[in-house]
Parts: sequence; structure tokens; C-alpha cells
Amino acid sequence: MIAVLSSPPVVASLPAVSCRGGVSLWVIFLLWLAGQSLSIPVQAAFMTGEVLREYCDADDRVLKHKATENDIHDSMACLSYIAGVHDSMRGMLFCTPDRFDNGEATETTKQFIRSHPEKLKEPASRIIIEALSAKFPCAGGHSG
Repeated sequence: MIAVLSSPPVVASLPAVSCRGGVSLWVIFLLWLAGQSLSIPVQAAFMTGEVLREYCDADDRVLKHKATENDIHDSMACLSYIAGVHDSMRGMLFCTPDRFDNGEATETTKQFIRSHPEKLKEPASRIIIEALSAKFPCAGGHSG
């Protein structure tokens, strides 16, 4: 636990403790402490539901052979993101069948997004998990 002082500590009065290479442990600590106090904005989610919907709309255009120049990239982002969430959470938060493929996961997610536009501000991963959990719950509430 680190105590926060109301005034800065006087480094000159601290005992000189050094580690290998002659670098003072106090210097290392102060550098670490300075790094902890930096105010770096953090994005709330890697991808929101809104962005996922845009990418999956591009996938729909690709499937209908009406793709624009960027749609192939966006379609792959939709498919890849859903596949990643599916593969990492399968058997823990939802239980899809053994022969379940990414096309089914993507269609399930797209249907959920269309049915629940109020969730578009949420993280895309949460939306995918909710979509797959609603359609493929684990038997008896246990993971598979």
C-alpha cells in the first residue's frame, strides 16, 4: 500500500539504496510513481456495438455482392471479432454445438443487434456474449 503525502517527499533525505548497475531504488520508485500519476485516456471498450454493427452491415453488403471498397475489410473485422469472442468464451458463458461455425455466430449476433439497438453503446464483446448466451445457454446453467 502506498501512502499519499500532502507535500512531496524530500528525496535528498532518503537513504541511498541501490541495486545492480548503481541505479537507486528510490529513483526507480519515483519514476514508477510518476508513471502512475500520468493521466492517459482509456477507451471504455476495444469496440462498441455501434462499430460492430457498421462492420457487420458491411458483411451483409459483401454477402449480397454490393460491397464498396472498404466493405471487405470491415466484413473481415466483423467476422474476426465475433470469432475471437466466441472461441475465447465458448463453454464458459455459452455452449454452442460442436459443429457450430463462425457464420452461425455472426448471424446470431447480427440478429441480436437488430433486435436490441438500445445495446449499441455497450462493448461489442458483451453484445456477442449476450447474443450467444441467449440462443445457446449451457445445460443446467453450467458451462460445457
